[in-house]
Amino acid sequence: MKIAILERLQDGPLDVSGLATLLDLEQSMVSHNLKLLEKCNFISSERRGKEKYVFVNESTVSAIFALVEDHFPNSCDVIDTCHFGV
Repeated sequence: MKIAILERLQDGPLDVSGLATLLDLEQSMVSHNLKLLEKCNFISSERRGKEKYVFVNESTVSAIFALVEDHFPNSCDVIDTCHFGV
C-alpha cells in the first residue's frame, strides 16, 4: 500500500480523504500508512483549512523509483506480475 500511496502522490499533492478514495481504502488505513511514510521523510504534509494535504519528498522518492525501474529489466523475470508501476 505504501508504494501505491507514493505512486499516487507523484502526480501532485492530495488531501487524505481524496487519496483514500482514489486508492479505494478506508481513510484510517491510509492515515496510518501516511504517518509511517512521514516519519521516514518519504512524504510531508500541511494543513489547508480543515484538510490535511500530503506530498512526496521528490528527491528521495524519485531516486528510489528510478533505482527500481533500472533494476526490473535486467533482474526481474516476473515483471508482468509485479504491481510496481514501471
